[in-house]
Amino acid sequence: MHLTEKELKERIANLNVWKRRGQTAPHKPLLLLLALSKLQHGEKCLTYEGTRSKLKNLLIEFGPRRKYYHPEEPFVRLSTDGLWELNKSVDKSGISDRLLMSEGISGGFTPDVLRLLDERPELIQEVANLILYDHFPEMRHQDILDAVGLNVAISIR
Repeated sequence: MHLTEKELKERIANLNVWKRRGQTAPHKPLLLLLALSKLQHGEKCLTYEGTRSKLKNLLIEFGPRRKYYHPEEPFVRLSTDGLWELNKSVDKSGISDRLLMSEGISGGFTPDVLRLLDERPELIQEVANLILYDHFPEMRHQDILDAVGLNVAISIR
């Protein structure tokens, strides 16, 4: 059974993000937006090594201030949301930057998500807007799109 457009949007809407004291982590949403941008430019697979510094910079710019930033966490943990898969199995209790680099870990959308986005390219814009409105203040939307390199129009709600 193939993933439907409705199911994809539900998975995006129900993205499991870290929350504490009214604050949510933007790690997974930023990684998804970055992956949508890469897909828009023909890249279906993202190496952790090639993604880590860009994702870390996005976390610094658009996330809450932290002492340390961990791009390795969403790269692995997004696989639990039914949207993302890794080229190798990674023990979620031992995630480390060094491990992902030494193991040559790469990730990307699942085949069902890729099929849907390939069949209906306009879904990239719809999914991007869902992510933006669910996880970021409206005044930051264009800045985020520019930072990840995603070329979509922002829908007005």
